[in-house]
Amino acid sequence: MGYEDSLLWRKSFEDGVTKENKNQVERLKASLRDIRDKVRYISERISEEFPNLTLHNLDHLDELWDTASLLIDKNYPWNPFEGYVLGCSILLHDLAICFQAYEGGREAVRNTDVWKDNLKFYGTEEEADFVTLRGLHAEQAQKVLALSWENLSGEKIYLIEDSSLRIHCAELIGQIASSHHWPIEKVNSFFQNQFNAILDFPRDWFVNPKKISCILRCADSMHIDNTRTPDFLLALIKRQGISRRHWVAQNFLSKASVAKDSSGRAKVLITSTRSFEEAEAKAWYIAYDAAELIHKELIQCNELLLNLNERLVFAVSGVFGAGSYLEMTNYIKVRGWKPCPNQLHISNVESLIEKLGGELLYGKGENQLFVVLRELIQNARDSIKAREVVDPDNQGEILVRIKKVSGEYTIEISDNGIGMSERVLTGAFLDFGTSFWKSHLVKDEFPGLLSSPYEASGRFGIGFYSSFMVADSIKVVSRRWDVGLSDTNCLRFDDGLSLRPTLVKGKSNLVTARNSTVVQLNLKHGCIPEDDLWEIRTGVLNSSNEFLSFRNYLETICCGLDVDIFLSNDGDNTEKIHSAVDGQDFSVSKLIEVLHNRAIIGDRDLEEKLRKLVDRCRPIKENGKQVGYAALNTMLITNQGMFGVRTVGGFLHSVNHRERHSFIGYIDCLPNSVRRDPGNYRASQQELDGWLEEQMQFLREEKLDDLECYAVGISLFSFRKDPREFIKLPFYSGDKLKFLTVKESIQLAATTGLGFLTSNLSSEHITTHLDYRTMLKEPTVSLFIPLVNSSFLSTGIKDGLTYEENYNVIHCLFLEAIKLGYTPKLNKDEKAATDKFGHPLNLFTLKVA
Repeated sequence: MGYEDSLLWRKSFEDGVTKENKNQVERLKASLRDIRDKVRYISERISEEFPNLTLHNLDHLDELWDTASLLIDKNYPWNPFEGYVLGCSILLHDLAICFQAYEGGREAVRNTDVWKDNLKFYGTEEEADFVTLRGLHAEQAQKVLALSWENLSGEKIYLIEDSSLRIHCAELIGQIASSHHWPIEKVNSFFQNQFNAILDFPRDWFVNPKKISCILRCADSMHIDNTRTPDFLLALIKRQGISRRHWVAQNFLSKASVAKDSSGRAKVLITSTRSFEEAEAKAWYIAYDAAELIHKELIQCNELLLNLNERLVFAVSGVFGAGSYLEMTNYIKVRGWKPCPNQLHISNVESLIEKLGGELLYGKGENQLFVVLRELIQNARDSIKAREVVDPDNQGEILVRIKKVSGEYTIEISDNGIGMSERVLTGAFLDFGTSFWKSHLVKDEFPGLLSSPYEASGRFGIGFYSSFMVADSIKVVSRRWDVGLSDTNCLRFDDGLSLRPTLVKGKSNLVTARNSTVVQLNLKHGCIPEDDLWEIRTGVLNSSNEFLSFRNYLETICCGLDVDIFLSNDGDNTEKIHSAVDGQDFSVSKLIEVLHNRAIIGDRDLEEKLRKLVDRCRPIKENGKQVGYAALNTMLITNQGMFGVRTVGGFLHSVNHRERHSFIGYIDCLPNSVRRDPGNYRASQQELDGWLEEQMQFLREEKLDDLECYAVGISLFSFRKDPREFIKLPFYSGDKLKFLTVKESIQLAATTGLGFLTSNLSSEHITTHLDYRTMLKEPTVSLFIPLVNSSFLSTGIKDGLTYEENYNVIHCLFLEAIKLGYTPKLNKDEKAATDKFGHPLNLFTLKVA
C-alpha cells in the first residue's frame, strides 16, 4: 500500500482528519479503495490486449500518487474531497485502453466509424484496435463510471458503489480523467474554478477542477521510469521497432525526483541508471522528448494556476536540462556518441515550396495555368465527393468564374463541397506535401469518411501551391458545409507565397449559401492571351497546331471528371460546360467533339466511322465506380485529331502533344508521379478484360475492312491481348500490297519468307521511314509494311534472335507458326536496305519449315 504513504494521500485522508469529519473521510477512502480493487482487473487487460505498450496496470496508477506529491509541498491547499476526485481520476484516465471499458466490448468498438476509418488507414484489425482505443480512451473515461456489470445473481456492479457519490461526482471525475489528453487551453476554458462540496461533506471541501486536472496531467507525464518497463518483462517479450525503443528509453530511467538549481528554484530531475550506447540513440531521443513534455506541462500548468491563485502554483518550475540536447546528457547519459545539437531544418521554406510546387515540377510556359486549373478543380471535386458521403442529397457543382478588370484577370474556382474548418484551413491545407484526405485529421473532422467508398484524387498535398506560378495574390475562403456563413474563414496571400498568410474570420461576399469554398486568383500579367486563343501543339506529323478559347481549354482539361462544371466568363450568363461522366447528362459524342477540338460535321466518312465507334462505347467500372467510357479503336488515325485520352482523376495530363490511343473516349489511370502523368489503368485487369470481351463481341458482329482489322489488332495489342483473331497484316509481295490474316501470313512465310526492316541503330523496332517500292534492291521476301507507328512494331528482339512474348507482330507470327505445326526461324541481314533518308536498314527474315 505504498501509495498511501505518499504526501498527497496523507494530506487527503490523514493530516486533516478530525473527530467531526472522520466518518466522511473514511467514506471517501473506502469508496476509493473499492474502485481501485475493481480497476485492477480491467487495467490488467491492457497489457494482455497490447503487450507492446509500457505498463498501464495498477502499479502505474499507484505510482502517480507519488509523482503527484513531487509537485506540491506540505502547505499546498488541499482537502479530502479533492483527494478523492484526484484518486478516482487517476484510476480512470487510461482505463479505456481495453475493450472491457466499453459497453458492448470489442464488437461495439469495431462497429464505430472511428474503428472503420482506422482499419482503412492502417490496414489491419490489430492496428485499428490499438489506434482506436488510444484515440477514444480519454473520451471514454467520461463514460466509464456510468457502466455496470452484472454478477451471477443479476445484480449490477458499478465502479463507484456509493450511489450518492456516483450520481453527484461521476461527471466531474470523468471530465478530469478525460482532460489529461486535452490542450491546456481547453482545461482552462472548460472547467469552472470551483465545484462546491456535496452531500453532508464540510462546506470548505470544494474542488478546484483546473488544479486537479493540472496535477493529473503533470503526474502522468512524470511517470516515465523503469517501474513501467521491468527488466524481466523486457527480456521475456522481445519487442521490435518503435515499441522496443520506448521500452528501452523508460527502462534506462530512474524515478523522477526534485532538486534545486543554482538559483534555488526546485526542478524535476530525470536521470538514467546507465548510459545510452550508440545503438540506443533513438531510445535516448525518446527519453529526451519525454523530459521535454514534462517541462512543457509544468510551464503551461503553472501559468494557468498562477492566474487562478499564487498559492496553487506547483513547487517545481521545470525540468533540469530541458531545451538542450547537450545539457540533458548531464542527466540522461550517453556513451560513445553525442546527440546532434541542431535538428534537420530548412532555412528557406518559401524557396523550397516555390521550386518543388512550381516551375521545377510543372515546367514553364502556357502550360502553367492548365496545371493550376487542374489542381484547384481537382481539390473542388474531392470536396464535393466527400460531401456526397455525409450529405447524399447534395448536387455537387464547380463554378469557374473569370473576370477582367482594367486589363487584369481574376479567376475564381467555387464548389459546394464539404468545406474546411479553421483548423483544416490553417493546418492540413497549409502542410506542404501532406494531403488532408490521407491525414489523421480527416478522421477527426469527418468520422466514417475514410472507411466509406470515397476516394480522393488528390494524393500529394502540393497542388494548391502551383497557384503561385500564375497569381500575384490569392484568397482561399471556406466554411464547413454544415455551419453558418458567420463561421467562414478567409486565408489571404496578399503578396504571393508567404509562410505567414492572413486569416480573417466572418462572413465573406465570396461564400454564399450555395457554396462552401472559393479560391480566388489574381493572375499575373500575360497569363491569359489577349485574344483568348490558346495555341495547342498537336504533336502530330503534317498537322498544324490548333487554337482553343478559354471555354474549350477548360472543358478539355476536365473531360473525364465526375462532377458538373459551370463557367461564367466576364459577367456573361453562367453555362454548363461539362457534365459528370457518370451522370444522366453525359454524352460520349460531346466528349469526342471536345477531344477532337474541331467540328466533325461535314466529313461524312469520319462521321460514319465515329458513329459506329460511339455506338460501341461502354462504361468501364471498378468497385462500382465509373473509371472510363470507351470503345476499342478501329481507325488508323494519322492527322485526323485525337479521339481517346488517358486521364488521371478525370483530368488530362496535358492539352499539348496529346497521344494517339487504341480506344476512343477516356480511360482513367493512376498517377505515375507527382506531376500526375498517367500510369497503370485504374480499372483492374479483370474489369478491363470484361470490357475488352464485350468490345470483341461487337466487332465479331461487324464487317471490318482491311484497315479496320489492322487498327483493331494494334488496339488489342496495346491492352496486351492476343490480336490474331482480328488483325490483318500488310505485306508488299509481287508488286502488290496485300492484307493477310496471321494464318495467311505464315503460309506466305513458308514460300517467300516474311521480311521486317529495322534501323541499323536499333534492331528492336520496325521502321516506318521507308518507301516500300525502292527499299530493297532485290526483293526476295514479302515485306511487312507498317502503316502507322506504334509499339506493336517493337520486334522484341534482344540478344541474338530471341524475341519478347508480348503479342507484338513477331510474337504473333511465331505463335501462329507453332500452332500450325511449323518451326519458325529468324535470319538477320545487316545493311540490306536504306530508308527514305538514306540511312542503312537491317532485314530480319522469318521463315517456317
